[in-house]
Amino acid sequence: MTRVSGSPVAVGAAEADGAGSLGGPSLTRRRLLAAASAGAAAHVFGGVAWAQGAAPRGQVRPLSVGYLEESDLLRSLRGQPLRRGKAEGYRVVPAAQMPLGDQNLALSTVEMRVHGLYPGLPPRRVSPFSTVVLTVFFPSFDPLHPDSFAFYSWQAKLWPGPSKSPPVKFLVPLRHDGGLELVLEVYDGRPTGLGQGAARLLRGSVQPPVTAPPELASLYTDFTVDWYGGRPKLQRGFYFLGLEPGAWRAPWDLPGAAEARRRPPHDRTSLVVSFEGIPEDDPRLRPDG
Repeated sequence: MTRVSGSPVAVGAAEADGAGSLGGPSLTRRRLLAAASAGAAAHVFGGVAWAQGAAPRGQVRPLSVGYLEESDLLRSLRGQPLRRGKAEGYRVVPAAQMPLGDQNLALSTVEMRVHGLYPGLPPRRVSPFSTVVLTVFFPSFDPLHPDSFAFYSWQAKLWPGPSKSPPVKFLVPLRHDGGLELVLEVYDGRPTGLGQGAARLLRGSVQPPVTAPPELASLYTDFTVDWYGGRPKLQRGFYFLGLEPGAWRAPWDLPGAAEARRRPPHDRTSLVVSFEGIPEDDPRLRPDG
């Protein structure tokens, strides 16, 4: 994981006047988010140009989060029931409009699972993105080292061919208010220079630098278990992280399997994750676990 100073979000007063220095007088919140975005893209593409900030930066927008209603009552969250033709009858509600999360999760550790995209990887001709990168920020509870840790946990790409990370699970601690920060970076277009570089390398030419697609947006959210308005409420169950701002601003009934195959809801394309509380005596919480 990569350590970054303070919160990754670049909104509010820091966006207005460039104030709010983190980690030193030359690193503002805005520059921190740009650096974090560049680091994530460099992790995906391996392009030095990204890490040097050569690519255009996207906008920081709120991440639209939906909650699968009554998924806290499901016996298991290990699979994704939406993939088994059982989506009909499910309803997704805006997580930010929920009154409260599970306050028992505050200052606890949860198991987070990244299941994959709903309704799946869209065809390139209708896809609103070419690359998606999910970053989870692990909080630090050490007052001498308060920096967050950026964990690049999942990615999907449509170019040069469809490619996505497998489902992944990990433990993540929550803050005193059940806070958990996520950034979903969405990129458009396709990298250039990859195929040409390979051809020139075979001919003995110097490989040109790889440039990466422009970033559409860095979508940010901070979960909570409390009543705070505008923040998604965290509890056991499935969540939909929308790839477009406002994707889950209103409740929506998921289509059945037949309708979804006939008219895939690509405008609702989301990364599906789930959260589940971990008992305090779980052996995974021991230092040697």
